[in-house]
Amino acid sequence: MKKLEVTAGGRAFALCLGDAVRSAELRQTGMAGNAAEYEIRLSFRDPDGDCSVTLQWSEPMLGVLGYWSPHAGRAHELHQWWAANTQTSSLCDGAPVISLFYKGGKNYRTVSLSEAVLKTRLSVCVNDFAERERLDFCVRLFEDDAPQKERVTVYLWIDETDRNLADCVADVARRWERFYPPRVRPGAGDACCAPLYSSWYACHQHPTQETLERELPLAAEAGFGALIVDDGWSYAGPGTGDYRYCGTYTPDKKKFPDMAGFVRRTHGRGLAAALWFPAAYVGTGDPHFDGFKDRFLCVDQNMNAGVPDVRYPEVRAFLTDAIRDAVREYGLDGIKLDFLTDLTRPAPPPGDGCDCKTTYEGVIKLLDALEKTRLTEFRQYYLGPAMAPYCNMLRVCDCAFDVISNRIGTVDLRMLRYPLAVHSDMLLWAKNETPETCAVMLQNVLFAVPQVSVLLQNLTDAQRRVIQNHLAYFNAHRELLLFGALKVFDPEANYTLVTAEDETLRVAALYAPRSFAFDGKQTDVFNATGETAVLFTAERAGTATVYDCFGQRTGDFPFAPGAVCTEVPVGGRMHLER
Repeated sequence: MKKLEVTAGGRAFALCLGDAVRSAELRQTGMAGNAAEYEIRLSFRDPDGDCSVTLQWSEPMLGVLGYWSPHAGRAHELHQWWAANTQTSSLCDGAPVISLFYKGGKNYRTVSLSEAVLKTRLSVCVNDFAERERLDFCVRLFEDDAPQKERVTVYLWIDETDRNLADCVADVARRWERFYPPRVRPGAGDACCAPLYSSWYACHQHPTQETLERELPLAAEAGFGALIVDDGWSYAGPGTGDYRYCGTYTPDKKKFPDMAGFVRRTHGRGLAAALWFPAAYVGTGDPHFDGFKDRFLCVDQNMNAGVPDVRYPEVRAFLTDAIRDAVREYGLDGIKLDFLTDLTRPAPPPGDGCDCKTTYEGVIKLLDALEKTRLTEFRQYYLGPAMAPYCNMLRVCDCAFDVISNRIGTVDLRMLRYPLAVHSDMLLWAKNETPETCAVMLQNVLFAVPQVSVLLQNLTDAQRRVIQNHLAYFNAHRELLLFGALKVFDPEANYTLVTAEDETLRVAALYAPRSFAFDGKQTDVFNATGETAVLFTAERAGTATVYDCFGQRTGDFPFAPGAVCTEVPVGGRMHLER
């Protein structure tokens, strides 16, 4: 290993270079918006050698309260040197950005990279052994995945502006667009932004045409605009919990005797229709399995399925032809692509017939070959900027009934400000759940497209009224809720307050008892705290109108400048204006 000491932009960097690195140059090129931009130029002798690059530097340890990354979830604690906070990123897993923040959600340092295809690691830790207490940062490049070029340039950005964390993360996403330009910028009226009904939790691996036909009129009446038929539509029986019958994308005739007719009737109700496709699996019980035995990365014994090696053009052709044929034959509006992360599992050296050296290249070729549809859903695992251009729906990972994880996931994805529709994981509740709790669950995913997966035919009248009220509000304010300027507060407490706004309206959701400021701008405040007392400070006099979880007006009152404490029903909202 070679070691270099470099000073750039007032920071002292230490570089450790693998033996296959011929040269390395680091310099500050200036500012990229609010962030200092550093250019790392590298050249390599041998892509099969040690191409690793490690970059380290330190920052003062002042006032930092917590850590954020796209995969942090509820884990915002700062770690010490023996177990550093680390964000791993590659094409189908994570995104190369981490942040440290002050109290309330103010940025301390946001660090990000331009490399979002090959595996990278961004780390930070508390160094309590230093003579002066400090935070140590580390960037690791090309330890696992060697670049397939002789020369590579990677950009490092460090943002130390004292702004809301959401603003800094949004700036990172805008910088990524230089390297991974978006293909489509959906508008709020597009199908990808419509409230979505999913069959998954309601039916699991046993969705049927008969069941979902009964759901269609209820979904349309409630305000949904899209439907996904999830796992299980293409193989017989209630499901095995694994994927041994995946691979043949034709409906099981007992479940869906007329898929094309079902899709037409879905359209007739005003809903777009999409199907689930597990592109990463060919099951051991599928007739295609034996033909692909020499074209698998591995056979997953837990899933009872082979993982196809997309470095082979015939493998990609099989997958893309099957999916495109289904879209065309059944008149689908979109696809839900699941398990894409598995397509980048460790791979043997490319064999004869491969036209890609890496599985990352194969995945990109696969996605390039799939035509853009009105609906293309990815999961939160593959949320990086190199994958974002290939979808227009990005959904929170499975978290059935865990509404806090759903809130964190939707907010974290919204902070990235990709030009696509962020979706919640499907909401699920018990048949006898209270309407207030149903409303709070919906409000926890207020700033994303709500996906719901309960049998609508089993809803109580009160639950149905809550859904109709929430979806009516969401549909009236989609542009603001999905694409408006986002602010987050108290990430260390899983976001006690989140706001989004446009030129005329601010929407705020309270997730824990805390005060907020009313500055005179029209504001809708949703009470998802579980308590009825709501406190705010008013810079100007105004009026408040209060609604319950059904959208029924329960009262109004004037207020003077100063501290105001009032009651808002749980799951209700309050409208404030001057």
